[in-house]
Amino acid sequence: MPDDTPPHDQQLARAVANALWWYLQRDAWTPHRQVRAISATGNPRGHNYAPGAIPGPTPTVELISITWQVRTWLWSDQWPGRACYAIELKRQAHNEALANLPHAAIAELDAAYESPMRKPFRVDTDHDGRRYLTRNREAETMTHLVAGALEAIASRASLELIPEHVERALIEDHDISLETIQAAIARAAAR
Repeated sequence: MPDDTPPHDQQLARAVANALWWYLQRDAWTPHRQVRAISATGNPRGHNYAPGAIPGPTPTVELISITWQVRTWLWSDQWPGRACYAIELKRQAHNEALANLPHAAIAELDAAYESPMRKPFRVDTDHDGRRYLTRNREAETMTHLVAGALEAIASRASLELIPEHVERALIEDHDISLETIQAAIARAAAR
């Protein structure tokens, strides 16, 4: 077991890997569809007729792209860094991270996905009493190669720091929408 606490960036990557683990283990990617409104006249809103008049062409949508992604949260109480992040990992970034790994790491990562392991990294304490995330040594499939692969994947995720008051609101109100969160972050940044 190392005597020194790993650097913060590695700790954040490990915490993000823990947050993404459930989705990666189940290959649970969700589609994000980008669309735009179109109509036969080229006007995306159609025509505005008076009540009772014949309506113009109804707008429809055109699919521009589909991006497969995972969106999740890293709560401040889930890791020693004590900060909350919104995490977004796109499938393309995941695949690019895998492309840069040795074949042995990818094979061991696939084996780890099949294991019943709940979290790849766990909180431990160093000789000074500081807490840090370390490889889950209780799981046989959690090797150094798997840890490196998960850190590489996690480093490709987009992170957005969530202010403490927004995190508290999220914890207290599970019905809050993504738009409300983004508006609260924009207001906090404007202060």
